This record gives sequence, C-alpha cells and structure tokens, in this order.
Amino acid sequence: MRFDEFKIDEVVTRIEFADGQKKFLRTFGKMSNDEIVAYFKKMGKEVVCIQDNCDLNDEYYNETAKMVWGMGKHNQRSGTDKLRFRCSSGPRAGRQVSHPSKCAQQYNVARAQQMKRTRARTAPTQARRQKRTKAINTASTLARKLNNPGKVIRPKPWY
Repeated sequence: MRFDEFKIDEVVTRIEFADGQKKFLRTFGKMSNDEIVAYFKKMGKEVVCIQDNCDLNDEYYNETAKMVWGMGKHNQRSGTDKLRFRCSSGPRAGRQVSHPSKCAQQYNVARAQQMKRTRARTAPTQARRQKRTKAINTASTLARKLNNPGKVIRPKPWY
C-alpha cells in the first residue's frame, strides 16, 4: 500500500477548563470525551466544556492570535515561509507561535534567565547576523511582502 492511501481525519476540539482557560486540542482520529477528560485529569486540570469539530475561524481563536507569515527552516540565503500566529494576549503577546494555544503557555523561567545571559554576551554578533538575514534571505523578504502587501520589498544581492 502507498503512504497517501492512509487518510486520518484531523479533529480540532475546543476545551474549557474550570479555571476559565480555553484550549484547542488537535487530534488525528476521534477521541471520546471520557478519554479527553481522563487525559487532562492526569495533568491536574478539570475540564468543564468540550466542543467537537470546532471551526478554526471561531471568535475565541481569532481574538487570541492573528495569522501571519513567518520563517520556517532556513539557511543564509533561502528557506521556507509558513503560516504562523501572532499572539495578541497572554504572556507571549507580540510573538509568533506555531499554534494559538501556545499564547497562553507560561514561560520556563530558568530558560528565560539563561537566554538573558546569552543575549547579553552575544547581542552584537546576533544583531549583525539578523541584519544580514533580513536583507538577503529570500524567505525573509517573501514573509515581509506577504505581511505588508502594499509595500515593494526587494532582496539585496548576497555577493
């Protein structure tokens, strides 16, 4: 059998917890409500409401994050552009994330402190690399074009 003959349906379920937090659970194949409740109970969360087959254009989904184009895997001169989400609320407000449910996740404090020290040490080098990438990387310029459709942006030659 060929790989593309196996089709598994993707199901998006909206879950509301007792503490008022809302999340989207993305599963491949159907998961019963009892399985969902048991899954979150293991993590110490009490589920209040479960809605199957949520529309991704739901009002909660849209007010949490806005769809934008962002950089995927890349090297110095090329890469891929992916649809991402820019958080409008929560601890990650203003950041690009892969899924809106990540906007509400808390920061790992130890990793944040480590990054703060690394940034202080390597800031000038990172700034130079970032400037070069934004100027010559075709994926970067394409992402800027897609996010600002009125502007004309051309990549600089890399040589």
